[in-house]
Amino acid sequence: MNREDFSAFVARMLEDVIQLAEKECGKELSRRIAFRWLDSSHSIVSENIVEHIVERVFVDEEHVFPCVDIGVGDLLEDGTLLIVGIVAGYPPRRFGRNWQGGEGHSFTLWERLL
Repeated sequence: MNREDFSAFVARMLEDVIQLAEKECGKELSRRIAFRWLDSSHSIVSENIVEHIVERVFVDEEHVFPCVDIGVGDLLEDGTLLIVGIVAGYPPRRFGRNWQGGEGHSFTLWERLL
């Protein structure tokens, strides 16, 4: 998978994360988002979020980190959704079906009820 296609995949995953949180909490949520990695002391990113994620997860067309847990972590004071993620410890490999049979590696969607 090339970088452009992977970026589109990540953008869809971010929307899926929000839709899952909406389903779980029973209300419509903002599409204004911020992002932060949980695996170290990273700061919150509020611009170019897709590219920020792609930079960390996409190595090259043959190697992508295969498991990223990602979900809505909080609702900031200004109404922005804070999406958080962590890259699991698996080595990069070719993009493919995940363990659940879905598209892409295992971008696990989880949420905190708001």
